[in-house]
Amino acid sequence: MKAVLLLAGASLVAACGPAKKVNAPPPAATADRADSDSMPPVPPTYASAPVSVDLRLILREIESTIPTHIGSLNDRLLISKSPRTWVALEVLRGPLDIDFGPGSMTVTATVAYRGRVWRKVPLTTISASCGTGEKAPLARIRIRTSYRVDSTWKIRTVSRVLSAERATADPADECHVTFLGIDVTGKVLDAAKQAINKALRVADARLALVDVRGAVAPVWASLQQPISIRDSTIWLLLHPRAVGVSGVSVRDSFAHGTLTLLAEPSIRSGPRPAPDSTPLPFLTRVQGVDTVLTVLDGLITWESANGILRESLRGHKLRVRGRRLVIEDVAMRYIGHHRIALGVLLSGAVEGRVYFIGTPAYDPEADAIVVPDLYYDVQTSNLLVRGITWLAGDKLRDELRKTARVPAASMLDVARGLANQEITRTLADGVELSGELGAARALRVRAVSEGLRARASGTGRLALSVRLESIFKNTHIPRHPIKGLDTTQVAER
Repeated sequence: MKAVLLLAGASLVAACGPAKKVNAPPPAATADRADSDSMPPVPPTYASAPVSVDLRLILREIESTIPTHIGSLNDRLLISKSPRTWVALEVLRGPLDIDFGPGSMTVTATVAYRGRVWRKVPLTTISASCGTGEKAPLARIRIRTSYRVDSTWKIRTVSRVLSAERATADPADECHVTFLGIDVTGKVLDAAKQAINKALRVADARLALVDVRGAVAPVWASLQQPISIRDSTIWLLLHPRAVGVSGVSVRDSFAHGTLTLLAEPSIRSGPRPAPDSTPLPFLTRVQGVDTVLTVLDGLITWESANGILRESLRGHKLRVRGRRLVIEDVAMRYIGHHRIALGVLLSGAVEGRVYFIGTPAYDPEADAIVVPDLYYDVQTSNLLVRGITWLAGDKLRDELRKTARVPAASMLDVARGLANQEITRTLADGVELSGELGAARALRVRAVSEGLRARASGTGRLALSVRLESIFKNTHIPRHPIKGLDTTQVAER
């Protein structure tokens, strides 16, 4: 009995004796592999916007290029050598009527025409004319222009005369020189058709020179800039990847469609990230399937994560084999290969710092980032075995596994809430971003050099408002000559 009392007394003295000192060295960091920071791929996110294009841009070019006056009654054209016969033709174009379709437009022009015929007969040349009286014959010319913006952001139009024919079956719309027996109508219309087709080739070539890419490129660059959503410490990055148009329809003189942006948005904390430098991609046929933001990335820096840990663990008290310990401070730092070192500053029965090592993971039940495999670093373990064996057991380790955690909501909800306050903004002239990020739940957590990175799933909305008239306000159709096209026979307007 006496021996038992002596042993208990010795234990009590040991428990109440002077604090043991420990100062373990920090674990060494190791270099990451090249792909160490990679995370699983992000499912696609779409941001869509209805857009309207005024097709009168094309119509104005077609109308300004088609001459209003073709030919002259003073210019003779030899049409027969025996007997020698000449004809002079003149066509006057009236206003254009237009019918827009999904990928083309049909232009109808009513023209007044007239002609003059000369024939060589013995001793003299006789002549006659038609359409030179009070009322000239009328004809109707139909033009079809198909249009599209190709993958290289060029306006592609193909224009041609579909038909050139008398406006009516009325003889008044026929140019027939009766006493010479020559029907001038077909020759006039053929000449008008050839002249207009030449003019249309000029119009198509000029429209192909419109700098659509140059107008869109600054908008694309603006989408690649980090968006500050709190005092330049939290950033929304859109990471645009592709852009396309779908569902094009035409009403009145406007083509309506859906412009869809394919993006990989993420939320990051810390210093301003570098902007993307992806060149403007080819225009594709991306479907505007929805505007739901399903995945977002969150990053909490080590400084922020340690702040959360300190709030929950500083002053935490526990007893290990009857000895009182107080956690004075904690700090995580990255040591490579997705592992962290957790330094714990103790007071009470032990004074000094010990280190644990582990790999952060996501606990879906607690919705928190935990370190379930936390264990003593080798150098700390060696020190404890030599002098503080009672601390080398499971009690402190298990307590830290349970309490050293960062709520996942803290790295997602704060940024999400701030983003919702500031996400609606003008990105570029004519382009506005709006939306709302819903509650997110982490899918995976990984320790990286910058901090703790989480990939989360949630719902939300990301949308664009695009005003093309603002984007293209400085766009013009080049007026310099088109190389390779003969425009000498296109009359001056």
